[in-house]
Amino acid sequence: MTERQMTKGTKGSRNILLYGVRQNNLKGFDLELPAGNLVVLTGLSGSGKSSLAFDTLFAEGQRRYVETFSPYARQFFDRMDKPQVDRIQGIPPAIAIEQRNTVRSTRSTVGTMTEICDHMKVLWSHLATLYCSGCGNPVKRDSPRRVWEAIRAFPHGRDHSSQARARVLVTFELPLSEKLSLEDSLGLIRRQGYQRLLVESGESDQVIRETPYAFERNRSRPKEEQALEIVDVDSAIDLLRARQPERVIVIQDRVALSPSNRARFVEACEQAYHFGKGHLEIYPAIKGEDGGQWAISPPWRFSQGFHCAECDLDFREPTPALFSFNHPLGACPSCRGFGRVITIDYRKVIPDRTKSLRGGAIKPWRTGHSAECHDDLMAICNRRRVPTDIPFNELKPETQKWVIEGDRDYGKNRRHEWPNAWYGIARYFRWLESKAYKMHVRVLLSRYRGYQLCPDCHG
Repeated sequence: MTERQMTKGTKGSRNILLYGVRQNNLKGFDLELPAGNLVVLTGLSGSGKSSLAFDTLFAEGQRRYVETFSPYARQFFDRMDKPQVDRIQGIPPAIAIEQRNTVRSTRSTVGTMTEICDHMKVLWSHLATLYCSGCGNPVKRDSPRRVWEAIRAFPHGRDHSSQARARVLVTFELPLSEKLSLEDSLGLIRRQGYQRLLVESGESDQVIRETPYAFERNRSRPKEEQALEIVDVDSAIDLLRARQPERVIVIQDRVALSPSNRARFVEACEQAYHFGKGHLEIYPAIKGEDGGQWAISPPWRFSQGFHCAECDLDFREPTPALFSFNHPLGACPSCRGFGRVITIDYRKVIPDRTKSLRGGAIKPWRTGHSAECHDDLMAICNRRRVPTDIPFNELKPETQKWVIEGDRDYGKNRRHEWPNAWYGIARYFRWLESKAYKMHVRVLLSRYRGYQLCPDCHG
């Protein structure tokens, strides 16, 4: 195909055009490849597939992408040689995934043998959503603008009986130092320009807290919270001295939730984050009909970091290591990233389920010292009228589970121990594992162990 035909055939399309490709054993041909499509290169060994895909297309795409960085940044990249080609048009930045002869282990997968896992764990660290282990709500950085949008979207931030009397209090908590007296601490607050505090009034109410994110609303259990009132800094000394609190709630600003106050609200949140060490609280407030005391609702808490403000839990930022099962941070703690665990295989313990309990269905209890456990099973089955002369697989599922796992409350007290309760096959093997320092016990355990899918990460 001539250059004129290639240009004519690609009018209005974004294709990759190659002219005079001479890399390795390629013989100076022209080629047009459709961009944004899956293209498969096939051919005999030595026909130039890798030379075209990796040494030409990938090399040029990577080279042009690296050229966009500063000279200082370029020194940290592995740069490929410029391919032997007259001209390439329409090539985007390229990523190549190829198989390498790396060290293999039992944790090796297709992803680890190539570079798929390396790219995916970087992608997941950017796309992942963190959920709090306490309340189950998403945990995100609450920027001042995000706080404004969340408060405005929440019905309690808008549906007051009178918008003219509705406000929100932007506050932050300030811990009191043991090295300073209460008067000195309040004096420092006053010198920073703050005039009002939120102080407990001594009354308590049953409250239901809600989160201001419309997509995260949930109701927690009602609990008692002390009613709060707005007090001047100068008049708060007597109230605080009587209660001896560890921290005080400082009012950064009192803002009406109108669009014209957005900039003021955002600026107040920025200041509250600064003095509150990355935390702030928003109190909905409404003034009485007669212009008297403010009625203050329970607060909405926000955090600037990966921190659940409601549960007061800190979390680790998502990093690529957290999404790698080959890394201690990302590996399942139970199987350590292998996907399987060595545990007792009950298919080996009860290999022939057509046998009855009396006929020796439980293999390790047929002979030796463990035969005493068979006698214990027969005794407890006779007392509880569990059939012992029918095949094990014909017993009810709950009976089979009881034989293997034993009584749920076994070991709770003396009334829940043998001979009043059944310990089960599982507790028998746990007792053996406590004696694993003995050689013959380890040999016995090895006969009934096997690899099974990890119950925590499911492989």
